[in-house]
Amino acid sequence: MGLLTCQLMAETLINQRNDLEANIENIYSAKIRLASTINELVNTGMDLDPDSAEYKLLEQRQKKLELIDKQLDQSLKRYQTLLTAVEQRIETEDKNLQKNISYSFGKGGQ
Repeated sequence: MGLLTCQLMAETLINQRNDLEANIENIYSAKIRLASTINELVNTGMDLDPDSAEYKLLEQRQKKLELIDKQLDQSLKRYQTLLTAVEQRIETEDKNLQKNISYSFGKGGQ
């Protein structure tokens, strides 16, 4: 691979890494807001009669929010796996770039 191609690939991978890191950060923020909402529902339900319609409605909402939390966890794991793969590719491209620089400006380029 040529020097320019290596540089372009490295830049593309860095952009992918930045996007993945932003997605991961957004998921963490969403999980924090979700946990706060779940806690509010639990606190609200503490004063209600467990047989009341309001309590059952709060319980249903809590279960839905917990399901969303699990889905966020799955997305988080997927993004973290992709991030690891992109970081490994960045390392590989960095090595390729160094080889190309050495070749272009070293013995190979003379």
